[in-house]
Amino acid sequence: AAPFVIDLTGTEARQGADMGPAHEFLTQMKDFANVRNGSAILLGEVDVGLSTLADYFGGGNELQAIFNFPLNRYLFLGLAQESADPIKLGFKELPTIPERGQWVNFLRHHDELNLSRLTNVQRETVFAAFGPESTMQVYGRGLRRRLSPMLGGDQARLRMAYSLLFSLPGAPMLFYGEEIGMGENLDVPGRLSVRTPMQWTPYANGGFSTAEPDRFVRPMVAGGDHGFERVNVATQRADSDSLLNWLATLMRTRRECGELGAGSWRAIETGADAVLGLRYDHDGSAIVVVNNLSSRRATITLDMTEDEARTATDLLTDRRYEPIDPDKREMRIDPFGYRWLRVRGIY
Repeated sequence: AAPFVIDLTGTEARQGADMGPAHEFLTQMKDFANVRNGSAILLGEVDVGLSTLADYFGGGNELQAIFNFPLNRYLFLGLAQESADPIKLGFKELPTIPERGQWVNFLRHHDELNLSRLTNVQRETVFAAFGPESTMQVYGRGLRRRLSPMLGGDQARLRMAYSLLFSLPGAPMLFYGEEIGMGENLDVPGRLSVRTPMQWTPYANGGFSTAEPDRFVRPMVAGGDHGFERVNVATQRADSDSLLNWLATLMRTRRECGELGAGSWRAIETGADAVLGLRYDHDGSAIVVVNNLSSRRATITLDMTEDEARTATDLLTDRRYEPIDPDKREMRIDPFGYRWLRVRGIY
C-alpha cells in the first residue's frame, strides 16, 4: 500500500502533513529498481481520493502502474445494475496520468471488494446483487468473495466480465484461481476467505500438498459447486470449452490486438444502456469491442463508417454473429454477449 510506505508520526500525522517524504522515497525506489533491472515495474496499491491519486505516478518518476480502484467499484456497480453507465462515469472521473503511467484493471484481488467510496445506495445495490448475507460482507464496506460465486457460477456472465476486463484501457490483472473460477471459504475470518489454496487436481488436497489436511495453514475449498473436486486446473486443461482454455484464448486475442496496448481509445455510443462500446485506433488500424452487461438481448447501433461496418472482422465472440448491417451500422448482441471486431486495417 503505497500511501503507507512512509508512516508519518507525531505532530506531522496529526496535522495532516503532506506526503512529500513518501513521494521522495518512491522516487528513490524507482531509481534503485532501474539500476538493478531496467525492466522492473513498480506497481502500487493506492486507494485514496481522486484528487491525490495521480500524485503517486509523480512526473513519471515514481510508480509506473497503480491498481485502478476507482474504476473497479464502478465495474461492480455496472454489473449489479446491468448497465454500462457507471463504467462510463468511472472513465470520466479518472485523473490524467503521465504518458508512461499505466492503470492496472482487475475484478478481484487478495483483499475485499472495497466499495467504501460508492454512495450508501450504490453500495447496498452491489451488496444485494453479489453478497446479500452478512457473512459475505466485511468492514461494513466490502465483499469478501471471489467472482465466480458472486455471479452464481454463470459461465456466460463470467466470460463477459473477463472480456470486459481485458478490453478496458490499461493492463488487465488476474488473481490466482480466477483462471479456473475458484470460490471463497466464508468459514475463515476476514480477507482470508479469498486466500485459499490453489486447486490443481480433483484428487487428495486438490493436488496442492501431500501434507495431512490438519496441517494446512488454511483449508482447501471442498465440496459444492466450487470445491477442488469440480473446479481444478487438471480437469479444465483437458476440456477445450473450459474457462481456463477460454481465458487463454482471450489473452492471445488481446496480445494480438496491438491497438489496445498502443492506441488511443474512446467510449462509443451503442444506443443501449447495458452495452459498453470501446474503440481503439492506432497507426491506421482500429478495434471495436462491445460487451453486454445485461441478461437481455440488445440491438445496438455502432459508431463507425459504412466501410468499417461492411469489412468488420470478428476476433472474439460469445457465438457466431450475423454481419453488421452496413447501412444502419446495426447488430444484435446476446445476453451477457461480447464481440471484438477489427474494423480497420490489419495490425
